[in-house]
Amino acid sequence: MTKTLHWVAMTGVLTAVMVVARLFVHPWPNVTPFTALVILVAWYFGWRIALPAASLAVILTGLLLGMHPVVMVQLILYAGLVLITSGSRRVADEKSMALIVGLVFCLTYGFWTTILQAPFLFGGFNWPAIWSYWLAGLSFDFAHCVTTFMCVIALFHPFSRIMTMYQNLPQKT
Repeated sequence: MTKTLHWVAMTGVLTAVMVVARLFVHPWPNVTPFTALVILVAWYFGWRIALPAASLAVILTGLLLGMHPVVMVQLILYAGLVLITSGSRRVADEKSMALIVGLVFCLTYGFWTTILQAPFLFGGFNWPAIWSYWLAGLSFDFAHCVTTFMCVIALFHPFSRIMTMYQNLPQKT
């Protein structure tokens, strides 16, 4: 299999896994195996596979669940998460770095979402409205953080085993 075909196939499979993970937990607010998968895919595969996979998953779930300006915000924020995670792969060991990135991202996700949506929500940057809107959603950010933390812990070992098996497969050219 050529490198390009391999890249396309891996991106497609990971996109499908992310979409299914996102749709499976859709009824429960802020339960996010999707964020954990984005972190793990960015960690193991780097941004060249994680960025298109996460972007396609956000767009596809937006098409299935309904488009909204928040879809554009999610594209921006998850692209940032992919770039930060893939860029920090050499800083610390795998599990601690994945957990730290996930915690920081989830705790600040609501704030950045509010900032990026401010022109749509408030007609501009009305700072008192932005602060009150963000503070009102802080409990959801905390729930997002806790569930992502739990998902990273739950998915890390199986994902790392799959990646070890995948990397040990003979590559045909």
